[in-house]
Amino acid sequence: MINGRFLSIRTSRIITTRNGFFGKKKKSGEKFETSIGLTDKEEGALRSRFPNIVSNVDRTSKKLSKTIDITKEDSVLFSEKEYDSIRARGILPFKYVYNPPSNLKDIVVNAVSSTMTTKEDDFNKIDLSNNLKDKAALLIKLGKDLSHSIPNSKLHEIKTVADVYNFYLEPINNTTEYVNMARDSTIPNNVFMREEPFRFHPDDVEAYHGGVTAFPGEGGEVYGLRNKRIHRQFNPRKEWFDYEEISYDYKKPDADLPWDPRIAEKMDRYVNKRYKINNN
Repeated sequence: MINGRFLSIRTSRIITTRNGFFGKKKKSGEKFETSIGLTDKEEGALRSRFPNIVSNVDRTSKKLSKTIDITKEDSVLFSEKEYDSIRARGILPFKYVYNPPSNLKDIVVNAVSSTMTTKEDDFNKIDLSNNLKDKAALLIKLGKDLSHSIPNSKLHEIKTVADVYNFYLEPINNTTEYVNMARDSTIPNNVFMREEPFRFHPDDVEAYHGGVTAFPGEGGEVYGLRNKRIHRQFNPRKEWFDYEEISYDYKKPDADLPWDPRIAEKMDRYVNKRYKINNN
C-alpha cells in the first residue's frame, strides 16, 4: 500500500512539473505524448527550484527500498507449488492443480475396457448406476492414472461414463481469483496487489514504524495450523534489557507439528495397538 501510494504521488508530481514548467503551450488540435520519467536536464531544473521536496522524495524512496519484506524471505522455504498446496488446505475444494491431458479420451477408453463388464461401442452410453462394483473399479483406476479423484460430494452425480469423462475435462486450480490477479503481469501499472499482507518485522528500522511495535512484549504469534506452516513467528522483547539478537525463529516450520515426519512416524507406529480399559 505504501509503495503504491508513493509511486502514484511521485508520478503525479512529475507529470505536473513537466506540464507546468517544462511543457510547451500546445496549439489547438495539436497532440503530444507525455512520458513518466524526467530527463537529466528537467531533473536538474527541478532540484534547483524545489530542493527540499526532491530530497524528501529521494529519502523516502531509499527507505522504501530498504524495508524488509519477510514474505519474500519466507518464499525460499517452499516452492510456489508447495506454497499453494498448503494455503489451499481447508479453504478450496482441491489442494492440487489438475489439467486434463491431451489423450484423456484414450485413457478413459482403456480404463473402461479393463474394468467394466458391460461392453458398448460408445463408452458414453454405459450406465453406472446399476453396477456399483464396476463404477467403483473405474473411478479408482482413473483416480490413480490421472492423480485426480472424484470427491464424495459429486459421486451421486456420476451416473454414466459420460459424466466421468466430463468431470475429468474440467481443469482444477488451487489458487483464488485474488492470487491469480496478483500474479498477473498484465495488470495496469496503477494497480498494486500483494499475495500476502506486509507483516511487521522488528528489525525493519527503515519502515514507517521504525521496528517499534504498538504492543510491547506481545504479538508475533501466528495462529492456525495452516498459517504456522507458511509464516514464522517473531520473538518480542519482554523487557527493555532483553536481547533481541534473533527476532525471527528460523527453525523448520513443521517441527513438532502433526505433519512433521518425525512426529507422524511416531504416531503411525501405534495404529494397531489395542488398549483395554480396566473398570475394576
